Amino acid sequence: MDAEHATLATLRGGCLTAASVHATFDEEAECVTLHAVVLDPDGGAPVRTVTNGPAAAPATVGRRAGEQLLDAGAARLLGVRP
Repeated sequence: MDAEHATLATLRGGCLTAASVHATFDEEAECVTLHAVVLDPDGGAPVRTVTNGPAAAPATVGRRAGEQLLDAGAARLLGVRP
């Protein structure tokens, strides 16, 4: 799904990144809900976010989720430079 791929791209991650992203689509509300988490490789607290947005713009929802994770501390966990 575009939302999930956009989140991982924003995190500069891939298949081996300690992150999980799951998007669901609500047909009736025409809304995408994205649940994302980045794990601490040292076993500390994970960084999580839940982001909603229009189904017509899933990549935008995914980028926003990735930015929220980075702002909340995922950049440090992943070694990503802003």
